This record gives sequence, C-alpha cells and structure tokens, in this order.
Amino acid sequence: VLGNFAKADREWLDPLLDAIADNAAMIVKGDESGFMNKASLAVQGKAGPEPEKPAQKQSAHKQQSHVRQARPQQPVVKLPESGPMAAMLKKLFGGKD
Repeated sequence: VLGNFAKADREWLDPLLDAIADNAAMIVKGDESGFMNKASLAVQGKAGPEPEKPAQKQSAHKQQSHVRQARPQQPVVKLPESGPMAAMLKKLFGGKD
C-alpha cells in the first residue's frame, strides 16, 4: 500500500516542486503572495469534466400561491409570566426591573 502512495503524489508533487524552483526569486524579493499564487496555480491541475445535471423534475410546488399570503396569521401564544419555572428564572436572572 505504501509503495503506491508515492506514485499517486507525483501528480501534484512534481508541478509543485517545479513551481517552487521557477519562482524562488519571488520569495527572496518578499513577494510571498505572488509566490503562493504561482504555486497554487501549478498544483491546481486541470479541471475534470463537469458532471451532468439531473433533469429537473416537474413539481406542483414551483411557486407558492398568493392565497397563502392572504390567510390570517396564527395567533401569537403569550407565554406565562408566573409559575415555578418563571419564578426560578426571575431569581436567577434578576427579573425585569
């Protein structure tokens, strides 16, 4: 298993080492960002073919009806201000003063 590991790394290692050798002067000049740009472009490689997009399914839920907007909103439930849990929380956090 370990014998094949080095062969698999050649795809990206050789271009990286070549880019380091070609652009070593950029490091000496202090242009680290330019050097990293060149090195990353060298290692990037070629893009593979784009995968085919699956066919879009026809669905009834493409767009929602305006009727949904006209429906009344659900009433907001008022939380109780008293009770054992509320009392403990008021003690813990000091309550509203």
